[in-house]
Amino acid sequence: MISFENSAFLCLVLINLIGFISCFVIMSNPPLKKKFWNLPKAIEKIYVLIFFAAPIAFLPLLPQPRFELYYIILIIGIVLALLSVLIWIQAFKQIGTIPSLKQKSKVISSGIYGIVRHPIYLGNILMPIGLGLVFRAVYALLYVPVIIILFALTIFIEEKSLMEGYGEEYIKYKKEVKWRLIAWVI
Repeated sequence: MISFENSAFLCLVLINLIGFISCFVIMSNPPLKKKFWNLPKAIEKIYVLIFFAAPIAFLPLLPQPRFELYYIILIIGIVLALLSVLIWIQAFKQIGTIPSLKQKSKVISSGIYGIVRHPIYLGNILMPIGLGLVFRAVYALLYVPVIIILFALTIFIEEKSLMEGYGEEYIKYKKEVKWRLIAWVI
């Protein structure tokens, strides 16, 4: 039998998956991408909030199995969540709310984008890990590998689109900034 707790969790996961699928479709289809660019910024922000931010933020808060609290795990979780916010602030200052769906005049290669090519996605991966640890949320932490795989697919699709859109400039950027998510690791 499916309980409220399980159905709420599955509903948020489904919303998140719909967000990723719609993002893949938009990024892979130039006419749709162009239409998305023409939407008001408020609609774009609501899209990100509903399909990406809300599920990541609320999954750890839902009723689910909790593991025992150890202060070191709590501290690690807080540090990862705060690090995620700092990364987002730096990246959003430079590139905007939805970088993969926005037309930019040139490749941004300074600041945090001079260290890793996809810092927003790094923040999007660190936040659910941090919140999952802080709230000791077993299901939320079990969903993190799915999030990592989905962002890896997003990076693959986005980089193909960026190479088509920016050509040699993006190829040069990839050579200068070798790391996609974590410097000296991946």
